[in-house]
Amino acid sequence: MIAAALDHVLAEPGRAATLGELNELIAGIAGQDEEWNRGWSAYLLRHATIVTVHARAKWQDIKEAKNAK
Repeated sequence: MIAAALDHVLAEPGRAATLGELNELIAGIAGQDEEWNRGWSAYLLRHATIVTVHARAKWQDIKEAKNAK
């Protein structure tokens, strides 16, 4: 599900891999049980547009901050 979201916002894999927040999210998800993961996946499917809008905005902020340096 995370990979699909990153693909959808055209995130560069190399940059995405360096994001501490993304790594924390992945680790947090990996630590959950199957029931929690099913519920989270269902939530993302129902709210895909909202999640994508927020993810894209955050990604844009990160890119702008990096380019400002």
